[in-house]
Amino acid sequence: MTVTTGLDFVRTGPGEWRVRVRCETRDTRTGRWTARTESGVAVQSMEMVMIDVGRLGRMVLFPNGELASNTAACASGTADLGTGD
Repeated sequence: MTVTTGLDFVRTGPGEWRVRVRCETRDTRTGRWTARTESGVAVQSMEMVMIDVGRLGRMVLFPNGELASNTAACASGTADLGTGD
């Protein structure tokens, strides 16, 4: 299984964002995949970004670029951070 997570942030205030999340699970053996999307909020706290996305749970983006998720439907690990350009 391959699990990927895409996060799209829009700033709503100092240290606050509206976030859209897409979590995709792909079975590498059969090629079948599922995707789940959800919207939520993110806030910066103690140099970390705390993300709450409703039914997809909670995530934390650490200062070292690691992403932690509390649900198996979304990926945890090293994040590839970009500006969206």
